[in-house]
Amino acid sequence: MKESGNMDSQLACPSQLLTPLSPSLPTSMPLVTDPIPLLPITPPSGESEGEFEDEMALDTAFHVLSTEAIALQCLAQLYKSDRVARTGFAQAVEQIARTTWTGGKLIIAGVGKSGKIAKKLVATMNSMGILTTFLHPIEALHGDLGIVRPIDTLLLITFSGKTPELVALMSHIPLELPIISMTSHDSPGSSPLTANRPKSILLPTPLPVSEARSFGVSAPTTSTTVTIALGDALALAVAQKAFTKTVKSSAYFSRFQTKYKRRISGKTDYARRKKLVTQAKNKYNTPKYRLVVRFTNRDIIAQIVTSEISGDKVFCSAYSHELKRYGIKHGLTNWAAGYCVGLLIGRRALKKLGLDEQFTGVEEADGEYQVTEAAEDEDGESRRPFKCILDVGLQRTSTGSRVFSIAKGVSDAGVFLPHNEKRFPGYDNESKELDSETLRKYIYGGHVAEFMESLADEDEIRYQQQFKSYIDDDLDAEGIEELYTEAHKAIREDPLKADPDASKKTKAEYKKESLKFRTLKLSKEEKDKRVQDKIARIRDA
Repeated sequence: MKESGNMDSQLACPSQLLTPLSPSLPTSMPLVTDPIPLLPITPPSGESEGEFEDEMALDTAFHVLSTEAIALQCLAQLYKSDRVARTGFAQAVEQIARTTWTGGKLIIAGVGKSGKIAKKLVATMNSMGILTTFLHPIEALHGDLGIVRPIDTLLLITFSGKTPELVALMSHIPLELPIISMTSHDSPGSSPLTANRPKSILLPTPLPVSEARSFGVSAPTTSTTVTIALGDALALAVAQKAFTKTVKSSAYFSRFQTKYKRRISGKTDYARRKKLVTQAKNKYNTPKYRLVVRFTNRDIIAQIVTSEISGDKVFCSAYSHELKRYGIKHGLTNWAAGYCVGLLIGRRALKKLGLDEQFTGVEEADGEYQVTEAAEDEDGESRRPFKCILDVGLQRTSTGSRVFSIAKGVSDAGVFLPHNEKRFPGYDNESKELDSETLRKYIYGGHVAEFMESLADEDEIRYQQQFKSYIDDDLDAEGIEELYTEAHKAIREDPLKADPDASKKTKAEYKKESLKFRTLKLSKEEKDKRVQDKIARIRDA
């Protein structure tokens, strides 16, 4: 693109840059389609009305703002596409950041309006946490060069690139000291400030149109705007580079270890599991039992589990759907059902160990806080109860949570389960006391009965819908406590009661059923044959 001889012809950023021109500037820059007129130094002759003066002032302001906006747009395009500018900016950011890391400081020097810009940039750098100071070239020549150390970096701000004060200063700066120059030149060697300096870095700040041509005066206007903008960009980039820690670096990924499958899916907290399964060293190979409690939408699962190297072994288990054998057919996931499941698994475990007669627990639940203690056997010797630890998994252990209904049931069954009363319904955090009546109400389904009565009074239609199965079995609010009382007695009488409706299958039938969901391993010959069959099918298609 060649420059037209007419002063008011169309201007483009790359072709109208202030001398010296940079051959590496991008050519795809936005054109200034409107001619840029010269600004009059004196108002036009004749009478000047107030309205005319306002219009002229607004036109002048718009012209200045649009001219400087175009200059900033050209500068942004330069640092986006030009190799020299991009390389210089990256090197400057890296050099200043390295200076900060090593305990050095950034020294900025400039004269005149460039000195004012330098002081502004010093304030910006210091507010970003980058140690920066201003050095006046004249005062440096008279003894202030003592603040320059080998670990520091010097930044020179000059639009022309040949300010006499800075040129005189360069003769006293060691060649090894890193120099960054913010000037309109296109290469470090084209400026006398950075010539013959191997560690010099250039930050070009060219203008699309000279200030004299844009405004009719040579006052520093667009050049100062461009320089300040580039200085702000440099400060923010250095702050991000110097104080942003890269957590996941290449070293992190080289040491990365894939988490366990159940950790990835969010099913197991292995830190907590390690504490639950770790046995004391002086107990050797003694099993450590855990009461694992899990809730689903329609069922409650309770298992007494012990951990071995080969995996977890289930000692015994109980489910809320088994409560149908004891007369409970509704509300199989509420608090009262959880207590029944805990009572069931506790009595099963003691019966399996032969301790069901020695440790009877609480035969009639009254809501009082009790912990199973040691009992005497037939010989008069003290015997410790069966012990297990509550494992709630990832469930929240808030006060009144259903997981503690199983814990209360297991404790009342005669199993030693370490716990306290702070998480049971009815515990008052202010008085630090447990209301046993409230806890008893939950054990016998009193909260369900209260809700049934209130719903029947307030919304009969909703009551008919929500408690339809209760109504079909002629179970009302008054009969719920009796229902759970009879279930508790039935569980204590026979905790291993079989399901009369269960279909009885032989061991061979169960094994045959399991083969439906099992993928058999193929031999090498079978795999090769399968590959050939696939190839044949593809060719035929």
